[in-house]
Amino acid sequence: MQTALLRFTVPGWGGYTPTNLKRSTKQDVEEGLNFLKLLPIGKLREGDAAQERAFSRTDVTDVVAKQRTNARYYLNKLIALAEGEGWLREEESVEAPIPARLNLVGGKKVSRIPKLTDRKRKPKYVLGSQPEDFINPRLENEINQLRYWHITTKELSEVTFNNHLIHLKQFFGWLIRYEQASQWQTLEGKKKTAKLKEIMDSFCLETLIPFNPLPKRSQFKTQSKYKKAKEDVIEIRDEKADDAQKLFERFLDFYTKNYATRGFLTQMAISVTKYLYCGEIKETKLETIPPILLNLKALAKTEKGKGEGSPRAVPIEEKFIPYEEVLQVVVELKKRADQQERVDRETKTKTYLCPRAPQAMAWDCSRFLIVSFLSVFPPDRQQLVRDLEIGTSFARGCFGAGNIFTPEDEMGDPSQARWCFNLTKYKTHKTYGDCKITVPNYSFGDGTTLYDYIDLWLNQYRSLLNPKGNWLFVRHRRGDKWKGEDVWKMVVKVFHRYTGKGVNPHLLRHIFNTHLEETNASKDVKSASRKMMKQSDKMGSTKYNHAITDRQVAPAIEYMRGLVDKAFNSKGVIYDEAKISINMSLTPTAISLLEELAVSQQCSRNEVIERLIRAIP
Repeated sequence: MQTALLRFTVPGWGGYTPTNLKRSTKQDVEEGLNFLKLLPIGKLREGDAAQERAFSRTDVTDVVAKQRTNARYYLNKLIALAEGEGWLREEESVEAPIPARLNLVGGKKVSRIPKLTDRKRKPKYVLGSQPEDFINPRLENEINQLRYWHITTKELSEVTFNNHLIHLKQFFGWLIRYEQASQWQTLEGKKKTAKLKEIMDSFCLETLIPFNPLPKRSQFKTQSKYKKAKEDVIEIRDEKADDAQKLFERFLDFYTKNYATRGFLTQMAISVTKYLYCGEIKETKLETIPPILLNLKALAKTEKGKGEGSPRAVPIEEKFIPYEEVLQVVVELKKRADQQERVDRETKTKTYLCPRAPQAMAWDCSRFLIVSFLSVFPPDRQQLVRDLEIGTSFARGCFGAGNIFTPEDEMGDPSQARWCFNLTKYKTHKTYGDCKITVPNYSFGDGTTLYDYIDLWLNQYRSLLNPKGNWLFVRHRRGDKWKGEDVWKMVVKVFHRYTGKGVNPHLLRHIFNTHLEETNASKDVKSASRKMMKQSDKMGSTKYNHAITDRQVAPAIEYMRGLVDKAFNSKGVIYDEAKISINMSLTPTAISLLEELAVSQQCSRNEVIERLIRAIP
C-alpha cells in the first residue's frame, strides 16, 4: 500500500516523484510521507484519479503493466480500509489550521530541485581543493601584484578580479589533474607526492600566458643585430601564442560548452596578458601588442558571436513564472515569518503546538526581507542585499537638495526619517552613479508594513545569528557576509518550494522586464523602473524581454478591431459569430419573446436578431 501511494499516487497529486519508479530509496519514502502529511485524509477518495494522472505522465518503459495492476489493486484496498474505519467522514476532511502545517510548508525536508541540463558535475579539481595542494610563493606574489595593478589602474573592480582569480585557480587545477595527469598518476607514495610538488612549484602566470618582451635598442651595438633579435622574439611570440591558445581552448572545452561562460574565462586570460605586458604595450604601435593578446581578443569576440545566436542551455520557460507569482512567493514567505508556533505532535482528534525556536524565526524573517528587497521594488542585482551596511549604505534619514543624505539624528523632524539605500559601489556605477533610493514603506493589508519587518529584523532577530561585521543581512549559521552563490541557492530553493520552478535572483530582472512589456506599461514607468534596476532601456527591452508576441501586440489588435467593426457596421454587415453568440446566451424567456416577435414580423428568429443588432448605435 505504501508503494502504491508513494511511488504511483503522490506524483499525481503534484507531490514528490521518485527518481527510480522500480525501487524506492529511503529519501523517496521520507519525501513522499512528508507530502502526504500536507493532504487532508479526504483526498484519498480521489486517489484512483491521481494514480491515473501519474501513470499518464510516466514513461511506459519505467512502469510495466504488472506494476500498474498491483498499484491499482493495493490503492483500492487502502481506500476500502479507510472507508471501513470511518476515516473518510466529512468532518475529518476539514483542513488543519495553518500553524499545524508550518513544519511542512517551509521545513527543511523539501523535494530536490531537478537538474535541467545534461551537464555532469565534475569532481573537485580546482587548485586548493585537495589537501596536498599549495600555491607556491612566486605565484602568490604574482597574484598579489596582479590584484594591485588591476585595482589601482581600475582595469577591474575588486569583485571582477576575485571572479577572475577563481577562474585562474580552475585553470591550474585542470592543468595538474587533467592535462598533466599522466606525469604523476602512474606513480605511488613519495614519488607521486614529489612529482605533484614539482609541478605545483613550477606554476606561475607565464604557465598560462607566455611572456616574451621585445629587446631594447640599447642592448645591442648595431642596428642589424637589434633588428635580428627583434625578429627572433616576434617569431617566438607567434609560436608560443599559438601553443598557449590551443592549451587554453582545451581548458575551455573541458570547462563548458556555454559560450557566455567561455567568454568570461577568456576575459580572465586577457586580464593576465595585459598585466604581464603592461610595460611595453602601446596602443599606437601594433608591433608592441603581443600576438597572444590579439588571439585572445579574437577568441572572445568569436565566443560572444556564437553566444548571441545560440539557444539557452535551459529554455526560458523551464524557469520562467509570471511576476504575479513572484509576489505570491513574497506573500508565502511573510506568512512563514509571522508563524510563532510549530507542530509538536498530532493525534486523531487534536494537534499540539509549541513555540518556534527564535533562531528559526530569525532565518525566516531574513529570507522574507531578502526576497522582498529583490521583488517588491523593480528587481536589483543580488549585490544589493549583499552589500547593504547598516548606517552607511542602509540607514534612516532622507535625501535633500543635490541628493545629499541627511541622517535621522541630524534631521529637523526625525519623525519624517525613512530607510534609504545609499550605495556608492556596484556593477554599473560608472554609468548610473550612486544608488540613492528611499525605501517605500509598503502596507501588507493586515496592519503590518515593510518597515515593521525591517525593525523586527534589526532590533530582535539579527543578533540571534551572531553577526560578524555591520552587514544588514548575514549568512545563516555563520553570521558573515552573504556570498553570491549562497544568495543564488537560497532564492532558487525558495522559489522551487512555492512555485515548482528554480527562479534565481538574476532571472527576476528578466521576469519583471517581460512584465513591463506584456502589460504595455507607459514609457515613463519603464524608464523609471530600469533606472532603479540600473540598466539601459535598450537592454531591458531586448536582452531582458521575453514577452509573448501575441500579448505585446494585443492593444494594437484591439484598436484595429474597433476600426474594422466600425467600418463594417456602418455598411450594415452582420457577423455570423455575433448571431451565434447571442443565440447561445438567450434565456428561455428571451427565446419565447423572440419567437413571438418573429411570427408577428413573418420572419425567422435570426432575422429578428439581425434587425436588433443593426439598431444598436
